[in-house]
Amino acid sequence: MIGMFHQKSVQLALLMVALVTTSVIIFVPSRNFDAINGIVPIQQVTYQSQGSSPDRLSESMWTAISLPHDWNRTADTHLNRWYQTHFQANPNEPDRLAIYIPMVSQHATLYLNGQWLAQTGDKKPKLERHHNNPVWIELPASLLRPDNTLVIEVAANTAEQGLLSPFYVGPADTLQNAYRLKMLFRVDWVQWCTFTMYLIAFILGLFWLYRRSDTVYGIFALEMFVWATHNLNLFVNRIPVSHRLWEAMTMATLGWTVVLILFFNFHFLERRSPRMERLLLIYSLCGVLFFLLPSTEWILAIGYTVWDACLILFGSYAMIYLAKAYQTPKSFDAWLMMLVGVPILLTGLHDILLVNGLWPRTDGLFIQYSVVPTGLLFSGFLFRRFIESLRLAEQHAEELQQKLMENERQLTAQFEQIKTMELQQVLSAERERMMRDMHDGIGGQLLSIQSNLNQQSETWVVPLKTQIQATVNDLRWVIDSLDPLVNDVPTLLGQMRPRLQALLDTNGIELRWNVQELKTPIFVRPEQSLHLMRIIQEAITNAVKHSGATNVTLTTTDERQTVCIDIDDNGIGLTDETSHSGRGLRNMRYRADAIQAQIQVIALSPGTRIRLQ
Repeated sequence: MIGMFHQKSVQLALLMVALVTTSVIIFVPSRNFDAINGIVPIQQVTYQSQGSSPDRLSESMWTAISLPHDWNRTADTHLNRWYQTHFQANPNEPDRLAIYIPMVSQHATLYLNGQWLAQTGDKKPKLERHHNNPVWIELPASLLRPDNTLVIEVAANTAEQGLLSPFYVGPADTLQNAYRLKMLFRVDWVQWCTFTMYLIAFILGLFWLYRRSDTVYGIFALEMFVWATHNLNLFVNRIPVSHRLWEAMTMATLGWTVVLILFFNFHFLERRSPRMERLLLIYSLCGVLFFLLPSTEWILAIGYTVWDACLILFGSYAMIYLAKAYQTPKSFDAWLMMLVGVPILLTGLHDILLVNGLWPRTDGLFIQYSVVPTGLLFSGFLFRRFIESLRLAEQHAEELQQKLMENERQLTAQFEQIKTMELQQVLSAERERMMRDMHDGIGGQLLSIQSNLNQQSETWVVPLKTQIQATVNDLRWVIDSLDPLVNDVPTLLGQMRPRLQALLDTNGIELRWNVQELKTPIFVRPEQSLHLMRIIQEAITNAVKHSGATNVTLTTTDERQTVCIDIDDNGIGLTDETSHSGRGLRNMRYRADAIQAQIQVIALSPGTRIRLQ
């Protein structure tokens, strides 16, 4: 608990550091235009807005002003305005001269000493927009004089969009280096980021098309696409549509980007907010209305006030939402989102203040720079999610393979069991056939011989009758052992009881039957059944022939997973010598070993006990 508290304290401290650092970077630096290697910016110029061309400018209309000059702060409604300055130059010096304008919106045409010098783009059929591009133009030596007059015409699509920053006139190489650095951060960097965002959107969009269930990938792909489309406003100069539709697209995509970031948070953190999601969808649909507004002025007026104000509210809600999610098991992810949410919120606030004239427009827009931490973090989230999905897929594949192997083993065992059952059925059928054949064939012949002998009264027939009867009894033992239904010990003993009863009754010996159901069922195969029958048969026969007993008791017991069959008689008993050397006992021990049992001979008073364990 203490370690977790310490970790969250460190995270909150880092979040505050990020908030303060980002605020300082965005809002604290000086907005003054400094000298570039000793080249002082030109800030004091003369200005007029009445002329339509350089030769129609009125000398009496020039008014002294200080740059930067933001048209949004004036009541003038002209779309073309003129700026004039003078500078000294020595045409004979070897150093080339150039003019560097850090920011001009939206189009500039330059005239040197009354001659056309250059322009940032075409005016017709549509005004080519260069509101985010710096301008660097080399001054040809043929047009230079000791005293030079530079006139800059600035044109804009609407009166509130025009702007001219302080500019520099000096050595071309020095100013070109400053221009390239500004171009790198203002345009080139944004172009590369936008291209990367479109590529990410394309790849994740394809991934989402193949896995529609992963909604978070589709949302992030759409977010990257919309944000990249919004960035086009910063470097596309020759717009493919009308100025009104282009401003509508720029305004709408900014709001849709913020909405998609919120939807990504909802789905990734798995903390949905249905009411807020409905509100965001309604807000997004309202963005379509920008394309229906009649003029650019309407789009800018509504977009900079109502539309952007809602974005500040949504951004604040996002931070509150992430603060609540910080208390959930996904606290670390929520903290990272808050960390990248700070630059989005602050750069968005900066840009809203800027476009509404509450902050110097010469700063330029900043929100495009917040895509770096946001894109890296969200891409990292999705990459981690993808790796986890692969790991789970591999784990599931391994589990599935194990299940398949287990099922294969089970099927193999079942197949072997079925084969065994089929073999048993074949053997059982064969046993039944053999039983019928022995009963109907051999048994019938023996009974026929016995019947014929019974009709004879001679003395020599008596031993034959006895042998035939013993043979019939042995045949019945064999037939009984082949019966598949007689496969447990109590049933087998019950099957033997009538024959044992007949044998003992013939010799005047009482049979006492004490066979109980066993706690541990023991099932025997036919060959085991025959061995068990022969052991009991031999024990009873020995009692009849040698013991002189008047009763024989057959008892079954079942204790400690051991089944015992005891054959007791009350006869004269066996000596130690006979108990080990008798042929009948040797046969019983042999058969007991065959069925993994043991034979014990126990002396009683009076009599003997043969125990089969």
